Amino acid sequence: MIETIALLVVLLSVSLILCWSAKPRKDTEWKGEQAADMAGGLIIAAAAIGNLWLQISGNESAILLLDSLAWYAALPLLITVRMIQAAQHLGFDWHWDRIIWGRILLALCAVFEVCRRANQLDVIIYVASVIGCVSFLILALRPILN
Repeated sequence: MIETIALLVVLLSVSLILCWSAKPRKDTEWKGEQAADMAGGLIIAAAAIGNLWLQISGNESAILLLDSLAWYAALPLLITVRMIQAAQHLGFDWHWDRIIWGRILLALCAVFEVCRRANQLDVIIYVASVIGCVSFLILALRPILN
């Protein structure tokens, strides 16, 4: 139990650092990618807080919803942001505003519901993992590609 609580505290800390790094700087406009990072970080932070509450109190209310939202909406959202950033480094001019990112989050929630009803939730994680690996590979090889 102590290990689980420690890991949840680390997850909460990392998600709050993600939220802090995504906040807009002074005298700058909030980019769409920053808003998506903030939304993903807040969702993961909420799931971590809910799981901490579960570990401390034993109350299981709404934990399934928060965990599902973190795994199947926030994680793919963060991976999609990295994918778009990788495409930007390859020369694509994809700079989307906050409204588009909100629609992407809504679409990810709809994909979650369709996959949940079809009993295929693992597909979301598999596809997100492959896209994330390719995106991080492109971002890591950016100095070589330029």
